[in-house]
Amino acid sequence: MISARRLVESSGNFWRDLAPLLPNYVKHVNMGGYERYDPPIRSGTEKARHFLVNELAFTCFSRKLLPQSVPAENAYGKLQAKWLARLPNNPWIDSPLTPDEIEDLKSLVGRLSSYSRALGLSDALFEHVVPAVGRLEAVEIDILTDRVICEVKAGERPFRSIDFRQLIVALIALGRVRVSSDLMLMNPREGLVWSENAKDFIEAISLRPFSEFFGDSVYELSEVGLSA
Repeated sequence: MISARRLVESSGNFWRDLAPLLPNYVKHVNMGGYERYDPPIRSGTEKARHFLVNELAFTCFSRKLLPQSVPAENAYGKLQAKWLARLPNNPWIDSPLTPDEIEDLKSLVGRLSSYSRALGLSDALFEHVVPAVGRLEAVEIDILTDRVICEVKAGERPFRSIDFRQLIVALIALGRVRVSSDLMLMNPREGLVWSENAKDFIEAISLRPFSEFFGDSVYELSEVGLSA
């Protein structure tokens, strides 16, 4: 079995064979192939703690928690415990939220909420888990509706190939029935949203019909494909 994260971060033949034009596509997107909803957030918070603030912002947004509330503080405590278990020697994790981080958190939650309303994602499932497919382990999707597959990023950076790979893996896990869905990346910290029809995106990066791409990807993730 292979995890979605390991597959997304891999540099082997899987991505070179299935999506040879993805690097060119990402460059095109970052040259302006996105929608800007807001200017970037540039706060005084430590960048080394952004991953905690970002994850807490998504938790507050998805669970409808107020950033400055007891439930949010409890969620932060659980988040700290999770990351301390993974990174016990990281000095940035085991400290309370600063006033600047709380303001950062409010801004991110506010943007996630307003973007979701504007994009018609009010009926979404959050952190939805799709069962394993072939050798691919279960896949978690940030935001899922009957027409949109969305992943949320919140780094001070442009979109990357791994962001799009994450969407592709989610699409493979959901199945070919999502051919008419829209794929979406949302970065509230940068104020950016990208979206594209799944079929159009896949055919642009793979140089093959969607049905052929899907068949090839399922084969590659089968017992035979991964062992070949």
